[in-house]
Amino acid sequence: MALCVLAVTTGLAGCADTTSGTFRTKSGYEETFKSAVEALNSVGFSVQSSDVSTGVLSGEKTALVRWYGRTTTSVRINVTVKRAEARAELEIVVVPPEFAYGSTKLIFDDYVYALRSKVDGLVMVSMAEG
Repeated sequence: MALCVLAVTTGLAGCADTTSGTFRTKSGYEETFKSAVEALNSVGFSVQSSDVSTGVLSGEKTALVRWYGRTTTSVRINVTVKRAEARAELEIVVVPPEFAYGSTKLIFDDYVYALRSKVDGLVMVSMAEG
């Protein structure tokens, strides 16, 4: 029995799912980028890098109780804001901590909720887990 538990635990370690999504907004590029940074802060992420000229930003925070197993790194959110005609598009990826298992969906949803309160007309184009 102990051997089965060990095998299952070992198999699950490092199996946390990445959640990603693409969104469109009615807001302009600069406004969307600024709002994306503010939304990171409002859900407890510290901004690790932010470059408005390339539209790339990332944030991280210490793993929360939502993670199972021993974690050695922080959960990360990577956001890319792209210019589109009279609007902006965002690509959001939530990367789980190393050696964790579980889902990043709740963190993804928290960030999108915060973003919706700051960005005009945010619409999901696609989403993927896994």
